[in-house]
Amino acid sequence: MIPAPRIAYGDNERISRWVAAQCGDTHTPPAYQSIGAEDADGNLVAGVYFDNMSDTNIQAHIAVVSPGPTFAGAVLRLAFVQLGVERITMPIYDNNDRCIALAQQLGAVLEHRMRRGHRAGDTLLDVLWRDSSPLQRRPIDRLNRPASPCPPTAPTRQAPSCTRTVT
Repeated sequence: MIPAPRIAYGDNERISRWVAAQCGDTHTPPAYQSIGAEDADGNLVAGVYFDNMSDTNIQAHIAVVSPGPTFAGAVLRLAFVQLGVERITMPIYDNNDRCIALAQQLGAVLEHRMRRGHRAGDTLLDVLWRDSSPLQRRPIDRLNRPASPCPPTAPTRQAPSCTRTVT
């Protein structure tokens, strides 16, 4: 059995250079944040680097060899929960079938096609809105919901001394 890829977080330069190389880009802008998936030997098999962040949007550059089942959820949690954006814009080359498939798995929709947006063809601008992400709707809602009160106890004059965190 092949082990699931591990999530790699925080190695912005390595991940962004790998993503750019996989996409055939020669220029890599500084990444704001990045996330990847590594195989058992520590080799990247998927990666996303984020840049051009505004208060509501962030741009995601994607490269995929073999992402594994947890990678898509980790990407969405990073963008929507940790960075707090409302929308992810993904420029994807139209000949990059794996990245197109990952964007569709995430729930992205095509917003625009830039004709001749890169050397080999068109660039697709796929967009994923936080409130319409089918993959992460429930976990994101659960993470943003206030912690529930402590379990009911017998009536006492003292406030309950428990705390509960939502995971």
